Formats: sequence, structure tokens, C-alpha cells
Amino acid sequence: MKDISKNNVDRLSLEELELLIERYFEGETSNEEELRLRKELCVSTYRSRLIDECLVAMGYFSIGKRVEREKKARAGVVMLRRVAGVAAMIAVVLVLGLTMLSPNDFFNEGDCVAYVNGEKISDKDVVITLIANDLSCMNEAISEDRNSILEEFSAIKAVLNE
Repeated sequence: MKDISKNNVDRLSLEELELLIERYFEGETSNEEELRLRKELCVSTYRSRLIDECLVAMGYFSIGKRVEREKKARAGVVMLRRVAGVAAMIAVVLVLGLTMLSPNDFFNEGDCVAYVNGEKISDKDVVITLIANDLSCMNEAISEDRNSILEEFSAIKAVLNE
């Protein structure tokens, strides 16, 4: 039999190819031999039940690996978006919170205006109450996002630990 561990350009015979496939199914091939088998199957014109089984098995493995990579990539993007959203919300809350702690430093007469349903509200106390309510809603949303992110991190950790 030819030395199939080397990347030579000689094509395997049907018998050699089937022997290599049998060794592959028994887990006795090296990484180089498995790569050679994959390449050989891509260009081979031989057909047999064993070759077809190997093509199916290798196809399922490569599809499974691709699906897992895509899931991890999507999870990373979703996670990044959520973290960025939470960071932006925290920045808004901090700025507005600091504004509320010392409103006299930030608001001058006539500067405190809000529009609700197209109606102008210029009463400083009402505007500050509206802002406080909005901040409370944002705080709840941040808590929900935080819990969701922690759940996703736990799921990722479980997958990585498998």
C-alpha cells in the first residue's frame, strides 16, 4: 500500500481508499491521514457503500461543527449588543441621576421643559417627576437585561464546560 500519511499527489486505488476509510471509522487514522481522506473523497470518482457512508459521516461532522461555530458567533454578537445597550443605559442613568441630585446647578428658570403627547410642560417639579419615572423604568429594564445576560453567560459556560 502507498504511504498515505504523506501529501503526495498519487490517487488512491479503490482498495486503498476503502482500507483508509475502515481505519478512519476505527479511529486509527492520524490527522494527516484524515485530511488526505477528505481530499481524496472530494476528487474520487469511485463509488461504494463504504465510500458513501464515509461521505455522509464526514458531512454530518462538518455540518455539526459549522452549526456550533455559527451559534457561538451569533451568541457573541447578541451578547455584545446587549452589553453595549446596558452600558449606554447606565451612562444615561448616571448623567440624569447626577442632574437630579443637584438640579439647581443644571436647570435655570425657563430651561426645564418637557413635551408629553405634544403638550409643553414647563413646571420644574413635574418635569423632574417625569424624568424620575423614566429613570425608574430604565432601571427595571437594565435589571431585566442584566438577568438575561447572566443567564446567557451561564449557558455559554455550561457549553464550554462540556
